[in-house]
Amino acid sequence: MRKREYIFLFITILLLGVLSVWFLPASRQVTGKLVSGNDQGNILTIDRYGLTLKGTDKDGVTYFCLPSYAGLTSLDQTDSLSKIYLADGTLLTEPHMGTEQDVLVDTGDGSLVPWKLCFMRSENLYSVFLDTKDTPLSDIEHDVYSDTGVTVISPSGRVSLSDKDAHMKGRGNATWTGDKKPYEIKLSEEASLCDMPSSKKWTLIANYFDSTKLDNKLAFDTSKAIGMEYAVSSDWVDLYANGAYLGNYLLCREPHIGKADLDTGNIEKLNSPYFDPDKPFETEDMKGFDYDPPIPTPTGGYLIEKNTSAYYEKKKCGFKTNYNYFTIKSPDNASREQIEYIKGFIESIDSCIRKPDTGSALSRIDVDSFAKRFIMEELFFNNDACVTSYYFYKKPDDELLYAGPVWDYDGALGAGEGPYIDPEGSILYQDRYIPAEDMDFKNPLLWDALLYENDEYKTRLIQIFKDNIPVFTDLINRVIDEDYERIEASLLMDYAVWRRGWGAGHYEDTYDNVRYTKYFLSKRLAYLCERWDVPLPDSDSDFSDGSMHTLTFNMPDGSTKSISVKDGDLVSLKELPSYDESLYSGWYYYESFDPFSPFIPVYEDMAVELHEKED
Repeated sequence: MRKREYIFLFITILLLGVLSVWFLPASRQVTGKLVSGNDQGNILTIDRYGLTLKGTDKDGVTYFCLPSYAGLTSLDQTDSLSKIYLADGTLLTEPHMGTEQDVLVDTGDGSLVPWKLCFMRSENLYSVFLDTKDTPLSDIEHDVYSDTGVTVISPSGRVSLSDKDAHMKGRGNATWTGDKKPYEIKLSEEASLCDMPSSKKWTLIANYFDSTKLDNKLAFDTSKAIGMEYAVSSDWVDLYANGAYLGNYLLCREPHIGKADLDTGNIEKLNSPYFDPDKPFETEDMKGFDYDPPIPTPTGGYLIEKNTSAYYEKKKCGFKTNYNYFTIKSPDNASREQIEYIKGFIESIDSCIRKPDTGSALSRIDVDSFAKRFIMEELFFNNDACVTSYYFYKKPDDELLYAGPVWDYDGALGAGEGPYIDPEGSILYQDRYIPAEDMDFKNPLLWDALLYENDEYKTRLIQIFKDNIPVFTDLINRVIDEDYERIEASLLMDYAVWRRGWGAGHYEDTYDNVRYTKYFLSKRLAYLCERWDVPLPDSDSDFSDGSMHTLTFNMPDGSTKSISVKDGDLVSLKELPSYDESLYSGWYYYESFDPFSPFIPVYEDMAVELHEKED
């Protein structure tokens, strides 16, 4: 190559480098207008992106949580009614992204009040913006749709959806009682969001009870990886409403019948032309709608959910059988005849499974889907296994019942039922499996436990487990860390605003909770391999970093005691200081108020305290 060509190549590369820097939003000079002291509190506007954000005040810090696509390098306070200064008296003009800044706020009467600001920015994720119009977010109802606008913007800043005529409502059961609410949005027409198949209804799962925000998606993706026919598609997003940051959410579609999900015939669509919402009926063991004249009763296209009695009372369509409650997810406009049909079908399978010889039941169910769902429940140690959010479906002209999809795993992987969960144990024979005559609202469906006693079924289940060992080891060794790396920036924003929800994690550090997830899964895998005599593969996951931590005991007299614990080690109850059992109920973690657990590794400095007995 001649000298002139070298020079030309060098100049071309240099120009491309300059242009690439210019066209990357994160690296360009971006000024945001910071307004404080007005009736709305702290407002940040970035004209370049048409973005207006409200600051979130939390424990003496105001957080501005930016979406992935929006950069910020400088601040303009020209229009601010209350100026914000640095400690040296200069006006704040430069945000320190990701770290708290000590500032002084002019109160307007000549005094300066110490405060903190923190500017944070997500990465890699789509952003969903809701405009609830005339309805404050706090007034959004659980079961009633409100008008809302929905805008979805990609990490690169491309507007992938703008729907001004959408609707939203609350959703969930226990999760609706949390501070960070879950929602459902209904678009004016079907659309693809986050590169997922098109749909009109979308669910925004808050994952309030899951500190890692990983569990539900890990379950959905793993069920697909092991070959379950119907697995929920999902992706994380950063959610905003009326300019306020709401947190990291999992966007997906609830289990339903549809071409993009489970294409087994849409009975709901068939019923729609004849449906009259003013003709509901309810008997002792069924609820649904009457049609006049009666309409056809297809043999398939049914999606049903084993649920609790409390949830059954809230739904429009369902039936009771053998001490259990089933709600009909699709069709949700089911006729009396359709409910009678699927109820009779389920009762006949229940009867087969409960016979002393369960062999006949294997000809009535899709064995592989039942076995795969069984494995998912055991591996993830799902707190709701066989109790609620437990789905089945029936296809047209097919006399088999299928299990799936898996759903609602935010109480899994050691997060549910408090910290006293031994990962080397079984959910199959927990005390939850109570006799039917002692039934309460948590009464489980006994099918898995009964089928497990069948040698043919058990042999097939173990073979499927063995075939999927590479999937499970890859989950522990690679997938969890890659997923966490993708959402880490968003997760840190969520932690800043919400800290952690009730029961959501055992550690302050976000990654320590991820390490616990990996640890718990590895223990579950080892336990199941031993239980089913399957060779345990080597794992390259290192759950301990070799450091030392301090476990501090806050004593009743105000003094403290402490012990040193190696990173990742467990502490037995025998190692805790003794106490007067007539006065105290035991040791509890200082931050979470959960009882101390000998099954939770020490990954960071931790403190515990004694709780007095209640009268």
